[in-house]
Amino acid sequence: MLHFVIKLPQAPEDSGPPSKRARLTSSEVPNWLQELHKKLWNRKELHEELFRSVRLTLADCNKLQDSMAKLYPNREEKDYRAGTDGVLAAKLAVLQSTDNHSVTDHGPTGHDDDQTEGEDEIDEELCSLFPFTLEYLDLSSLHLQSLPPRMPLPLLIREEYHFLSRMLSHLPQDGRGSTIITGQPGIGKTAYLYYRLIQSMLAGTRCLFQPIRNEKHENIVYLITESSIEVINSWSTERIVAFFDADGPSSRPAQFIIDSRYIKIVGACPPNIADEQWTTKMGNGAVLNRIVTTLWSRKELFLTGMFLAMPDLPYSRLQEATIYFGFNPRTCFAASLNRRYQEDYLGSIEKKMDETAKKTSLESVWCETCSTKSISHSIFQISPKDDDRMLSQVTTAAISPWALTTLLKIYENRQADASWEFYKMIKDLPDEGTIRGQMFQVQVLKYLSALKGREQFTIRRLTGSNTSQWMYPGPTENSFSHSSTFSQLLEDAVTQQKSVHLVPQEPNFPAVHSILYTPGDVLTGILVTDQTKHPVEVVGLKCIQSWLKRGSMLANLRPSIEGNHWQLIFVVPQQIAPTFQIQMFEGDTDSNEWFKKVDQYVLGIDEDTLWRQLSSFS
Repeated sequence: MLHFVIKLPQAPEDSGPPSKRARLTSSEVPNWLQELHKKLWNRKELHEELFRSVRLTLADCNKLQDSMAKLYPNREEKDYRAGTDGVLAAKLAVLQSTDNHSVTDHGPTGHDDDQTEGEDEIDEELCSLFPFTLEYLDLSSLHLQSLPPRMPLPLLIREEYHFLSRMLSHLPQDGRGSTIITGQPGIGKTAYLYYRLIQSMLAGTRCLFQPIRNEKHENIVYLITESSIEVINSWSTERIVAFFDADGPSSRPAQFIIDSRYIKIVGACPPNIADEQWTTKMGNGAVLNRIVTTLWSRKELFLTGMFLAMPDLPYSRLQEATIYFGFNPRTCFAASLNRRYQEDYLGSIEKKMDETAKKTSLESVWCETCSTKSISHSIFQISPKDDDRMLSQVTTAAISPWALTTLLKIYENRQADASWEFYKMIKDLPDEGTIRGQMFQVQVLKYLSALKGREQFTIRRLTGSNTSQWMYPGPTENSFSHSSTFSQLLEDAVTQQKSVHLVPQEPNFPAVHSILYTPGDVLTGILVTDQTKHPVEVVGLKCIQSWLKRGSMLANLRPSIEGNHWQLIFVVPQQIAPTFQIQMFEGDTDSNEWFKKVDQYVLGIDEDTLWRQLSSFS
């Protein structure tokens, strides 16, 4: 996100009534703010023109890709630098021309996978993004000379924005309803603030606006009304909303805003600023609420990158970026511009991890996720525990398997039991189930990958509870990469009659955490969890099946109801294995076809033994 610094003279102190506020000439107000005010104020009739909604389908995606390929025929090449010329106009043209196809247009649904022909041409991962209702703010029809500097345009209007607005509307409309919106850096908190500012002007509702500090570190506050935009330094007893851009070091509202119980602050800032001293010194009767925003979803990340981002960000580039940066739009979009940017950024993160490990404990890095420590935000991310959105009750998780694995490796190189000590510390914390599960998953996959020979495990079938022996064919070739490479890797393994263990590195790959192929055996999915309930996402199983084309050398690995079944092994901590029950399949057909084609088992592993054995391997 760009940072536009406004340099203005400091307004004189004035404790008089609003009628005696210091006025600025129009040239002293930022051009973008003047222009928005002039073109938007109380223009309610523009709402449908500016706030758009379109139901995207796979057909729209194909149309977009064709349009981008005409502009940049080399866009899928390795050294492609994301183009910008003509891109945004082409994207908006696709969005404005969409036919809003019905739900079924995104591909076959509810079909019998054993009978349907032609399904192999479908990219299940891409197909699963659709249909999607994309809401966005588009100011292009205003022909602005100066764009708002701290929000991307067109702007994705997240469903989260509607949720936040509802929360704010239910709070008192004075100082008792003051709210700071915080959360993970780079996910659109500041953009939401400017979105609300634009809504306010469009509705003709006067408000206060305090942007980030200027070069002189002054807190400039604008009063935006129908007739003017003025700088003020005091306020009356009228109720009003103050939009406060709290990004940057030592940001705080102007003192008269803090002191007033009539001003409802709506601010956006990083987590550490939400706890600064001024937040405890509000005016008499004023209350400051702290709301944490949700993280972006996979659909939001990919569809915003493809349809709304100003540069051309190919789907394949976005896929690769998510391996390292999860679904954070700021870092993923930047990394997708140029492969060199991504490599430099990854190198910088690893260097900072190594420097941090020399002087900071693993526990401290984790705790600093609620601060501005950039290295912590490159590894961990925070999200609200529930719909109360309290900053004091957030869930912390690794941004991606790569980030967590790299961090643990660096710390274990310095202290062999570093990850085990950290795991024990978080193991019983009530709100840290996500990071705990991620660490258990990393260790299980490392353990299987480190086996020097064939290893036999006792597994229990979840439909009948009979036990059997499962042989892991170690040592086995392991591939930690994006799942798009797995079809070729499986072909190589079948050709060479060798085992291969495939570990998808994109975050939240649906259905399984890894896939094991052993010559002469059925395909085995491995799902690692520390929870008693872990539904299986059928879209992930379909994605795996899409690699196994009919008529190819991999066709015999496809599952069927009457023929070969896949194995799905849930690896869980030993203490929950005896009571672990059969899991539901989300997105299955009405006749439960996938449930009938996949056999479920559970394997319990003692956590202490797991870490100890890994240490012995090292």
